[in-house]
Amino acid sequence: MGPLLFNIYINDFPRTPNKLCQGLMLTNDTNMLRTTSTYDEINHIYNCVLLHISKSFQVKQFVLNANETHALQFMQYKV
Repeated sequence: MGPLLFNIYINDFPRTPNKLCQGLMLTNDTNMLRTTSTYDEINHIYNCVLLHISKSFQVKQFVLNANETHALQFMQYKV
């Protein structure tokens, strides 16, 4: 797929899960950011976001590469 067609296809992607988290895109790399106070809350939110993205990809006949999908968690500990 050419770069122009690719950009047209993914143009609405950052708005897809915007109620749950903030999306940042650079070329074909996407980051989803969210701050919460508990692990259970972030786990629930990201499961919802991934489900929503997966459904969006199915509609556009894209494939989400699970081998290239990673979660990174930062935690702040109070001393």
